[in-house]
Amino acid sequence: MVQALAVLVPNVLLVIGMLAVMFAVDPVFAMLALVVAPLMVWSIYHSTHEMKRASRQARAKDGEVAGIAAESLAAIQVVQAFSLEKKTNAAFVHSTDESLAANLDAIRHQARLGPLVDVAGVVARAIVIAVGAQRVLDGRMTVG
Repeated sequence: MVQALAVLVPNVLLVIGMLAVMFAVDPVFAMLALVVAPLMVWSIYHSTHEMKRASRQARAKDGEVAGIAAESLAAIQVVQAFSLEKKTNAAFVHSTDESLAANLDAIRHQARLGPLVDVAGVVARAIVIAVGAQRVLDGRMTVG
Protein backbone atom coordinates (compact mmCIF):
# COMPACT_ATOMS: atom_id res chain seq x y z
CA MET A 1 0.00 0.00 0.00
CA VAL A 2 2.78 2.40 0.90
CA GLN A 3 4.68 1.68 -2.31
CA ALA A 4 1.53 2.14 -4.39
CA LEU A 5 0.76 5.46 -2.72
CA ALA A 6 4.39 6.57 -3.08
CA VAL A 7 3.99 6.25 -6.85
CA LEU A 8 0.33 7.23 -7.16
CA VAL A 9 0.30 10.46 -5.14
CA PRO A 10 3.18 12.22 -6.94
CA ASN A 11 1.81 11.18 -10.34
CA VAL A 12 -1.69 12.41 -9.51
CA LEU A 13 -0.26 15.71 -8.26
CA LEU A 14 1.85 15.98 -11.43
CA VAL A 15 -1.20 15.47 -13.65
CA ILE A 16 -3.23 18.01 -11.67
CA GLY A 17 -0.37 20.50 -11.91
CA MET A 18 0.01 19.94 -15.65
CA LEU A 19 -3.72 20.43 -16.18
CA ALA A 20 -3.67 23.64 -14.12
CA VAL A 21 -0.77 25.04 -16.15
CA MET A 22 -2.39 23.97 -19.43
CA PHE A 23 -5.67 25.69 -18.58
CA ALA A 24 -3.83 28.78 -17.30
CA VAL A 25 -1.76 29.11 -20.48
CA ASP A 26 -4.45 28.31 -23.05
CA PRO A 27 -7.83 26.80 -22.14
CA VAL A 28 -8.62 25.94 -25.78
CA PHE A 29 -5.42 23.91 -26.14
CA ALA A 30 -6.10 22.23 -22.82
CA MET A 31 -9.56 21.18 -23.98
CA LEU A 32 -8.15 19.98 -27.31
CA ALA A 33 -5.55 17.89 -25.51
CA LEU A 34 -8.27 16.38 -23.32
CA VAL A 35 -10.79 15.73 -26.11
CA VAL A 36 -9.47 12.18 -26.49
CA ALA A 37 -9.62 11.47 -22.73
CA PRO A 38 -13.22 10.14 -22.65
CA LEU A 39 -12.45 7.72 -25.49
CA MET A 40 -9.27 6.63 -23.74
CA VAL A 41 -11.05 6.13 -20.39
CA TRP A 42 -13.80 4.09 -22.05
CA SER A 43 -11.34 1.96 -24.00
CA ILE A 44 -9.21 1.30 -20.90
CA TYR A 45 -12.31 0.39 -18.88
CA HIS A 46 -13.61 -1.90 -21.62
CA SER A 47 -10.21 -3.50 -22.20
CA THR A 48 -9.55 -4.16 -18.52
CA HIS A 49 -13.03 -5.66 -18.16
CA GLU A 50 -12.36 -7.99 -21.09
CA MET A 51 -8.88 -8.83 -19.77
CA LYS A 52 -10.28 -9.76 -16.36
CA ARG A 53 -12.95 -11.95 -17.93
CA ALA A 54 -10.45 -13.68 -20.20
CA SER A 55 -7.95 -14.14 -17.37
CA ARG A 56 -10.60 -15.68 -15.11
CA GLN A 57 -11.56 -18.09 -17.87
CA ALA A 58 -7.90 -18.95 -18.50
CA ARG A 59 -7.34 -19.67 -14.81
CA ALA A 60 -10.44 -21.87 -14.75
CA LYS A 61 -9.20 -23.82 -17.77
CA ASP A 62 -5.76 -24.18 -16.18
CA GLY A 63 -7.49 -25.57 -13.10
CA GLU A 64 -9.31 -28.12 -15.25
CA VAL A 65 -5.99 -29.24 -16.75
CA ALA A 66 -4.47 -29.61 -13.30
CA GLY A 67 -7.54 -31.51 -12.11
CA ILE A 68 -7.47 -33.96 -14.99
CA ALA A 69 -3.74 -34.52 -14.53
CA ALA A 70 -4.09 -35.07 -10.79
CA GLU A 71 -7.03 -37.46 -11.19
CA SER A 72 -5.29 -39.42 -13.93
CA LEU A 73 -2.08 -39.79 -11.99
CA ALA A 74 -3.86 -40.67 -8.75
CA ALA A 75 -5.88 -43.37 -10.50
CA ILE A 76 -3.15 -44.57 -12.86
CA GLN A 77 -3.66 -48.21 -11.85
CA VAL A 78 -7.39 -48.02 -12.58
CA VAL A 79 -6.73 -46.27 -15.90
CA GLN A 80 -4.30 -48.99 -16.91
CA ALA A 81 -6.50 -51.82 -15.58
CA PHE A 82 -9.44 -50.75 -17.74
CA SER A 83 -7.31 -49.62 -20.73
CA LEU A 84 -8.49 -46.01 -20.43
CA GLU A 85 -5.19 -44.49 -21.54
CA LYS A 86 -6.50 -43.24 -24.88
CA LYS A 87 -9.67 -41.81 -23.34
CA THR A 88 -7.75 -40.13 -20.51
CA ASN A 89 -5.17 -38.79 -22.93
CA ALA A 90 -7.89 -37.42 -25.22
CA ALA A 91 -9.56 -35.66 -22.29
CA PHE A 92 -6.23 -34.18 -21.23
CA VAL A 93 -5.38 -33.00 -24.75
CA HIS A 94 -8.83 -31.44 -25.14
CA SER A 95 -8.48 -29.68 -21.80
CA THR A 96 -5.00 -28.35 -22.61
CA ASP A 97 -6.22 -27.10 -26.00
CA GLU A 98 -9.03 -25.19 -24.28
CA SER A 99 -6.57 -23.83 -21.73
CA LEU A 100 -4.23 -22.69 -24.48
CA ALA A 101 -7.06 -20.95 -26.34
CA ALA A 102 -8.24 -19.20 -23.16
CA ASN A 103 -4.72 -18.03 -22.31
CA LEU A 104 -4.14 -16.77 -25.85
CA ASP A 105 -7.42 -14.84 -25.63
CA ALA A 106 -6.28 -13.23 -22.37
CA ILE A 107 -2.91 -12.32 -23.88
CA ARG A 108 -4.62 -10.92 -26.98
CA HIS A 109 -6.70 -8.57 -24.82
CA GLN A 110 -3.62 -7.46 -22.89
CA ALA A 111 -1.69 -6.83 -26.09
CA ARG A 112 -4.40 -4.57 -27.52
CA LEU A 113 -4.46 -2.14 -24.60
CA GLY A 114 -1.00 -0.58 -25.05
CA PRO A 115 -1.36 0.35 -28.72
CA LEU A 116 -4.88 1.65 -28.09
CA VAL A 117 -3.63 4.08 -25.44
CA ASP A 118 -0.68 5.04 -27.65
CA VAL A 119 -2.95 5.81 -30.60
CA ALA A 120 -5.24 7.96 -28.44
CA GLY A 121 -2.22 9.93 -27.21
CA VAL A 122 -0.93 10.43 -30.73
CA VAL A 123 -4.36 11.61 -31.91
CA ALA A 124 -4.52 14.15 -29.07
CA ARG A 125 -1.02 15.44 -29.90
CA ALA A 126 -1.86 15.64 -33.61
CA ILE A 127 -4.98 17.70 -32.87
CA VAL A 128 -3.03 20.11 -30.66
CA ILE A 129 -0.20 20.45 -33.19
CA ALA A 130 -2.61 20.99 -36.09
CA VAL A 131 -4.56 23.68 -34.23
CA GLY A 132 -1.33 25.29 -32.99
CA ALA A 133 0.15 25.31 -36.48
CA GLN A 134 -3.02 26.89 -37.86
CA ARG A 135 -2.87 29.58 -35.16
CA VAL A 136 0.77 30.31 -36.02
CA LEU A 137 -0.05 30.52 -39.72
CA ASP A 138 -2.95 32.87 -38.98
CA GLY A 139 -0.69 35.07 -36.83
CA ARG A 140 -2.76 34.59 -33.68
CA MET A 141 0.14 32.87 -31.98
CA THR A 142 3.93 32.83 -32.20
CA VAL A 143 6.02 29.71 -32.56
CA GLY A 144 7.67 30.32 -29.15
